[in-house]
Amino acid sequence: MMKKSLLFIMIIVMVYVGVSCGIYSSATADKKRSEELLQYLSDKDVEGLKGMFCSKIAKGVTFEDEIEAAMEFFKGKVKSHDSMVGGGNSSAIERGRIIRYKIRPLIRNIETDAGKMYEIRFYSYHIHVEQEDVVGISLLTIKDTETDEIYQVGELID
Repeated sequence: MMKKSLLFIMIIVMVYVGVSCGIYSSATADKKRSEELLQYLSDKDVEGLKGMFCSKIAKGVTFEDEIEAAMEFFKGKVKSHDSMVGGGNSSAIERGRIIRYKIRPLIRNIETDAGKMYEIRFYSYHIHVEQEDVVGISLLTIKDTETDEIYQVGELID
């Protein structure tokens, strides 16, 4: 009986540690992706920003124009911003394997050296086994928080 209890406790601890590490690495990856996005906007790196989008959106007729207009809309280099707020992550697991994982982070109080304030939200699949062409950002929304003007690139893929 003692061995079964000890084995049960060890399994619980191993599952807890495994899940905790998975959550941490996902949060770290989400933060890294948000920082990468802000850097591309700051540097006016069109190719870098385009590379963050899923191929389904990137193949769109107006995609190139939308990216160029987003770069024009976002003025200056990022000086500071609040921490990324998880707008809700979701995943699907099948037979112990993650088959879909998407994020919807929100970055608030983005201040640029041009004296502008923005809020950015993006929707992105990190993993989608059934539809690999949707892996990447599908929708990017940039809001000028002083004028409430919103610019959008792509469309929501759910």
